[in-house]
Amino acid sequence: MSITILHGMQVFTADDPEGKSSQPVIVVMTKITDQEQPLSDARWTFLFIGPLPEFHQRFIHRMSREFDQGHYLDRFGHAIRGSDFVRHLNTAIEKSRKVSATTLRRFGISAVTWSREDAEALGITELTMVAQVPFFMDSRYGFEIKQDSDAQRLVLYAMSLKRIAREAGKCDPLYTGRPMLEQPARLRAASH
Repeated sequence: MSITILHGMQVFTADDPEGKSSQPVIVVMTKITDQEQPLSDARWTFLFIGPLPEFHQRFIHRMSREFDQGHYLDRFGHAIRGSDFVRHLNTAIEKSRKVSATTLRRFGISAVTWSREDAEALGITELTMVAQVPFFMDSRYGFEIKQDSDAQRLVLYAMSLKRIAREAGKCDPLYTGRPMLEQPARLRAASH
């Protein structure tokens, strides 16, 4: 069993990019490592991007169970009860602010990509603002986070992938739609 150390967590909100709901989209970012990794390896990444109802009905329940089963520990290596994690999340939502390019860059997220399969489902493989970068025997597609419109596009793509997966009956609240972190230099080199 792999154990994850939770070094930090931030919750942000975004408007529904598809304009279908007045409820916010929730963006949960975590700074994590595997138990065997040193703290210096910890990087901020996306844990969840999705609508508020999915956050409450599926994500919180799943994460609470993960904590209760000991899959996650706090930054000191101590077990956290699922109910304590849920309380922490609810407090973080009350204090949350809108996700922005500045915020993402401050947390070290300056470029993102999605798999070829996800990019093709979104229909973004030919867009000029999207760069194709090699990834082992395949490709990823993504963009740099420079402006708030890029942060909004990230949320739009994540939400669109969730909608596509839900329609196909394959939506995983934790993984579906989440982008992978990318190095901006790789995207710049690929677009030339």
